[in-house]
Amino acid sequence: MLEELRLIPGPEFLLLNAIFIVICLIIAFFVCKLDMTRLKSVPDTSSLDPIEIAYLRGGVTLVIQLTLYHLVEIEAIEFDTNMSSTSFTLGRKSKGMFVAKRGAHLPPLSTFERSLMRELSAPMSGRALLRDSSLVSLIETLCIQFRRDLIRRGFIHKTQGHSIKWLRFLCCMALILLPGCTKLVLGIMNDKPVIFLILELAFAAYAMIMECNPINPITNLGERVLKDLESRFDWIKQSLDKKSLPDGISSAMVLAIFGLEALSSGISGYAFYSHFNPPQDTSSGGGSGGCGGGCGGGCGGCGG
Repeated sequence: MLEELRLIPGPEFLLLNAIFIVICLIIAFFVCKLDMTRLKSVPDTSSLDPIEIAYLRGGVTLVIQLTLYHLVEIEAIEFDTNMSSTSFTLGRKSKGMFVAKRGAHLPPLSTFERSLMRELSAPMSGRALLRDSSLVSLIETLCIQFRRDLIRRGFIHKTQGHSIKWLRFLCCMALILLPGCTKLVLGIMNDKPVIFLILELAFAAYAMIMECNPINPITNLGERVLKDLESRFDWIKQSLDKKSLPDGISSAMVLAIFGLEALSSGISGYAFYSHFNPPQDTSSGGGSGGCGGGCGGGCGGCGG
């Protein structure tokens, strides 16, 4: 078996392995999505709280962002884009700091909001809030009841169900990578160039992770619930383009249903959105000509 695999020419193996990877990815998509909730119909979601929807869609991160945005809206905290602190991540620059207003007359605050207010007694960036392990741990604790309700409704996996999802993912990943990794080892042992094979395997692993994210505990039913909410509130997107929300529609609900991207459509939350998703700095133009003369003839990295 290994000898037959070793004798397959590199270019031919790359093509055959690519076809194998595509077929396995299609199968893996359905296998990883299989759970008992696929047999259930989408229930009435009108009773879902924005915090529950946010936790279902984006976990603790989106819950913090939703709470933070609501505090900005009710003017309990101030978002100052002119403050000097700037954070840099992957070439992106985001300005602005959040700080609680002192002596402000506020409506009754939720436990989530009071927790954030305590953290913002001194100016802090949104990214720093999301990296604050004590705050994240506290919000996770406060979300325990929401999590239990979502598990009871079948929207997210129990621990056992999540473990099964991980097992399916790992089995599918092993199946996809096994032929290529075997050919890679044989190629290295026989002093064959393997760079293209490594790139193919890296793409396969990346596609598998993006397609069947095992970290996300959401069930098949939970995904359909989110799609149902997006479909029922799709008409709101047209209003967002007009920089306003329809009467009676809470910005917290919009943020929970559509995620932080809902604030990028031109309503007042764009500065808030761009703080967490700063535009890519494209001022530097280097790196576009590095493959000019080196990508030419032959299959210099197929493992055979």
